[in-house]
Amino acid sequence: MLNNRHKEASKLVAECARWWTATPSADSGAHYFEVTLAGLRSAPQEARQRGDLVEFLSQIAPVDFSPDFPFAADIERQLKLVTEIEGLEEMAKRIRRDAVPVQVREEATGSEEWVHKPYGQRYPVGSPQRGVELTHVQVEYGAKSKAWWGWVGHKKHPGAFKDANVAGIRFRVNSIQIDGNHLIRAVPVSDTKPRVEWEIRSDWFVGEIYVDPLSVVPNARRDGFEQDEKWLEIRREITSVCTKLTKEAHAVSKAHKVSLERVSKKWADLQKQCVTILRVASPDPSRVEKLLGDFAKLQQDMIKAAEGADETETKALRSMGAEIHLVKSTLIVKPQPSDERRLRESIKEEILAKVIAVLEQRLPLAQIDDVVSAVRVAVK
Repeated sequence: MLNNRHKEASKLVAECARWWTATPSADSGAHYFEVTLAGLRSAPQEARQRGDLVEFLSQIAPVDFSPDFPFAADIERQLKLVTEIEGLEEMAKRIRRDAVPVQVREEATGSEEWVHKPYGQRYPVGSPQRGVELTHVQVEYGAKSKAWWGWVGHKKHPGAFKDANVAGIRFRVNSIQIDGNHLIRAVPVSDTKPRVEWEIRSDWFVGEIYVDPLSVVPNARRDGFEQDEKWLEIRREITSVCTKLTKEAHAVSKAHKVSLERVSKKWADLQKQCVTILRVASPDPSRVEKLLGDFAKLQQDMIKAAEGADETETKALRSMGAEIHLVKSTLIVKPQPSDERRLRESIKEEILAKVIAVLEQRLPLAQIDDVVSAVRVAVK
């Protein structure tokens, strides 16, 4: 709002804006409008770089899904099925989600980029370096209010989505995003423990909720809706979805912890077997070979358990991996070298151990075994 002590809005707009009339082209059906950002002073962060502007528009603008998003057709299929079975055709017509083609062009470089929603194939979860795919999407809807529908993306790995552009479930009216992922956290009508748990788990999912523009009124800041009875009814319906998703997040988290516990137990069992074998002066080669094979399987289980692991769990798995490499090298029986050669080998092994320690701290868990093996072969 302009301060009433300053000039009138019409005069201010006349001074800041410029417009002109052009003769329509032959292809007048392909109409569009163009917004040029030039000479801005104290420009917002979103308007300073082309990439920042594309990222901002990809969230708030009524644009289409990216070609990389594999579930667009499935969302349409589920929505069509729901509207036919539940008799929600009128709701689907009222809740528009028309996609508008938007392109950002940078005059200085001549570069152009089409804008799509930020959803794709893989998403960083837990650790920014670890990509996780959605397993499926599920369409949800307001059977009683007939005032909203949405889709939610699910995954089998624990942890919150780290990309702030996609994390959480976003509200849209006329396909334009209202607020970010904060509004969904405040949807549950209760102030009890379930609401607090949902606030923690809400970023474990991605998705959108399209609301009937005739049923809700965005507030002046466009970061929520006017608190009338219709919005309260919609909140009650969405609360049940939030409760269901919270339970699912708990189940995924529990399954992941069981997976980590299983890896830890298997590692302890293999350690005992290794001690038994090494007590013998000449270990049975077949038992050694089998144990090495079991270690290889354990390492594959560790890679799976590392997906979605938090920082503390990742450190524990890395430490376990380092111990496994040490045990595996101990199991390999080598002929005794001469004293001089033994000294050289000892020095080489000491240096090699330090190199491997650095690699194990910096390499992804899935690459450690292959890289360390390659290094050992190279220094023989």
